[in-house]
Amino acid sequence: MGAWLIFLALLGVGAVILLAQMIRIVRQSEQAIVERLGRFSRTLDSGINFLIPVFDRVVFTADLREHIHTFEPQAMITQDNVTVYLNAVTYYRITDSAKAFYGVASFREAIEQLIITTLRNLIGELELDQTLTSRNTVNTKLQAVLDDVTSVWGIKVTRVEVKEITPARDIIEAMSSQMVAERRKRAAILEAEGAKRSSILKAEGDKMSRILEAEGHKESTVLESRGRAEAELIRAEAQRRALSELQQAFDSEQAEERVLALKYMEMLPRLADGKGVSLVVPDKLSNLASLGSMAGQFLKTNQNLPEEASGVQLPPPKRSPSQADF
Repeated sequence: MGAWLIFLALLGVGAVILLAQMIRIVRQSEQAIVERLGRFSRTLDSGINFLIPVFDRVVFTADLREHIHTFEPQAMITQDNVTVYLNAVTYYRITDSAKAFYGVASFREAIEQLIITTLRNLIGELELDQTLTSRNTVNTKLQAVLDDVTSVWGIKVTRVEVKEITPARDIIEAMSSQMVAERRKRAAILEAEGAKRSSILKAEGDKMSRILEAEGHKESTVLESRGRAEAELIRAEAQRRALSELQQAFDSEQAEERVLALKYMEMLPRLADGKGVSLVVPDKLSNLASLGSMAGQFLKTNQNLPEEASGVQLPPPKRSPSQADF
């Protein structure tokens, strides 16, 4: 009786174990590879899957989510023989779990070594300055090479980013010195450009100032000359009118002689200012007494003659023509 109980218990445990081997639950975003008697049978998708106990066995479970892979910085040599330390970050995902399992022994290690060798080839074709400034180019070429190789492994490289590029210490010091010198050069160039621009603006300002000053002087001279010309015209017109009035005031026979006499009397005060040294008296004007009478007659008959007419000025009333200084 006790033996039968032990047998039934062992049978129940075996049944539970067999049932457990028959049922396989696969999580979301995973795939499982099943081998039957050592050969690939099928892949199990997410959910409940049934297996044949003893014959079927799950040998690999693949995570279909995107993976991130990085590695320690590796020493690489550029085309101009400069050593730099570089590492990259790779984003990939498994598209075919059977190829990822059977195509390569360890796809993670294979991807890492492939990235390192590809980077060394790419960096060896670039100089240091290009390496530091051409990260996008390196990323694009690296991703193209990885896609071509990893597609055989059932892996899709979605993105590759160069994480860090670090030159050797002596190269960093040289680059720092070069950067300082370059910035000093730019500062000197900018300062020189500023001084040049300032000189040009100052010269242009001086030029415009001189031009405006010359134009102002020119306009002033023109206006002054025009004013003098107009004044001369007005003065000449006044003299012409005065002579015309004088000719009309005297009779026509003695008009010219009397006008000349009055003009002579006008000149007497100017000749008496001490600057004149000689005086020529025409024959017709030798009778000074007749000049006085003519002047008196002229004043009586032309009380309303304009003052500015020809600028005629008679000698003072109390001073006779005989008292003029010759």
